[in-house]
Amino acid sequence: MDTNSKGFMAKFQAVLEKYVVPVATKISQQRHLAAVRDGLTVLVPVTIIGGFAVLLAAPPVSASMEPTNFLFQFLCAWRDWAAANSAFFLAIISSFAARTLASASKAALAAASPA
Repeated sequence: MDTNSKGFMAKFQAVLEKYVVPVATKISQQRHLAAVRDGLTVLVPVTIIGGFAVLLAAPPVSASMEPTNFLFQFLCAWRDWAAANSAFFLAIISSFAARTLASASKAALAAASPA
């Protein structure tokens, strides 16, 4: 079927290795961009945990929903539970935000400072 000795992906990979990889290597070795990369790397898990905390604190349920079946009963119970525990989730989100900003700033400053 394929009359070419090299497939499309092999050609594409060769072009990437020839033109893109050297530029990407130079960019990755730049210390300021490395500091930004390291700071964002620290933020990813905290962002995921914060997203789950926000999802638990604010369920996707309207205030006017009536518990007419099992799913709606579960969602209404979740809504009521989240309303009763909203201060707890706000504390979790705030502490993660403060801790993340502090550690990301520390990591960025350490990476940007000359060795």
